[in-house]
Amino acid sequence: MKKYTLLMIVLISMTPLLFAEVPVRSEETLYSVAAFSGKDYALTFVKEDSPTLFLHSDASSFITLKKNFTYYWPLTEQWMVEDSVLDITYEGNIEIVDKKGNVTTLEPVDYTFFNVRGEYQNNWHVKTGKEAHNEWNNYVSLVLDYQEATTLYNRAYGQYKSRTTELFEQIMTLRGEGKEYDELLEQLTLLKEPTEPSLPTTYTVPPVKIQRGFQINLPKGEYSIRFATTDGNIVEGSEKKLVSIAPRRESSVGYEIFPAIRWSEPTMSTTASSVLYLDGLSDIYVRPFYQNEYLSLPYNKLINNQSYGNENLYSWVKIGQVPKSKIQLVSKEKVDELSEAKYIVEQAATSALGYSIVPYDPLGIHKGKTPTLSALYIPLSKEMKELSFSLISGEESSMRSIRIIRGVHHEVFVALILFIPLLVITGLLIARKRRYKR
Repeated sequence: MKKYTLLMIVLISMTPLLFAEVPVRSEETLYSVAAFSGKDYALTFVKEDSPTLFLHSDASSFITLKKNFTYYWPLTEQWMVEDSVLDITYEGNIEIVDKKGNVTTLEPVDYTFFNVRGEYQNNWHVKTGKEAHNEWNNYVSLVLDYQEATTLYNRAYGQYKSRTTELFEQIMTLRGEGKEYDELLEQLTLLKEPTEPSLPTTYTVPPVKIQRGFQINLPKGEYSIRFATTDGNIVEGSEKKLVSIAPRRESSVGYEIFPAIRWSEPTMSTTASSVLYLDGLSDIYVRPFYQNEYLSLPYNKLINNQSYGNENLYSWVKIGQVPKSKIQLVSKEKVDELSEAKYIVEQAATSALGYSIVPYDPLGIHKGKTPTLSALYIPLSKEMKELSFSLISGEESSMRSIRIIRGVHHEVFVALILFIPLLVITGLLIARKRRYKR
């Protein structure tokens, strides 16, 4: 009886899933977009009823006009593309019209984009035509070479393990019989474990498989866009407004602040001349980065055309780390010049934190390892009061101040702030009680 009861409970609990509404698909003409965002490429699509397409100015983005099924997915509150059944790419040309009525006609090209490994981020490259195919073939060749090397390694490692086991068993047998086994022991000692091949390191983001689309690179401004078929007809649903956005401010300097006691939880400082309030109990590591300021709504829609945003709000977007940075650290006592260095986080049983951050030694104990972060180290203590730092390169937006809040005063200050709402509520309750008594 209990089994039947349990089965009924399971079936009842699954009823919403079994009879959930199946998403309704509709056939749409849409733009498939690979948009450069200022720091990387974002893949999105523009529905037939969406009036505007957003792209970044003075950078290569790619679009294609397609016919696909779309459906609304309530869990994410987003429209999705279903291209496994219907995936038609329109043949023809893109026409872009500027404010003066000038028409630019674009023809489709084969393309790929990728990010190559470097010391810092943002090494994006775009290749079209024959160069795109050469880049893709080079990537495929690297992958095939790695796969072949891995196959040879697995075979060699299997032989190595087999021979090691065989020699070990022979040695144990001879040892049990009281016989000499020095020759076999020497053979075992001379066996060398094969070296596992390394993954290809040329790319941080490998080339996308060769696509065919329209390369768009426009100055900042508003345009109209449409798709003309090979017979000159404009495809219905392809006419849209095209907005080429640009940052209001660019290459401003922001900082990631890594407290030594919480290095995996950095905070961001994006505002020039802002103050960092710290308790002085932990040293910090700072990593300067370039940032651009965009109007939120257009930028969000560039990344995902279904996004929302404030039409009047600007936000900072991290673009990439400032390379080989140096800062001037000014305190009451002295002025120091600090240079960026590499660090690695190591497990340390002797540390109360369970880890320690140490300088990276690529030729010594850290050979073959990857540094955890490249940053500038700023030592702090409770005795300090105020410090400031800025990039030696002189950008005004790089100035930041540090104020050390001493423990007891800080705690009292926080307690007072938390106590104020309680005082206000108490006062309101007393006033209401007196009013009712009257």
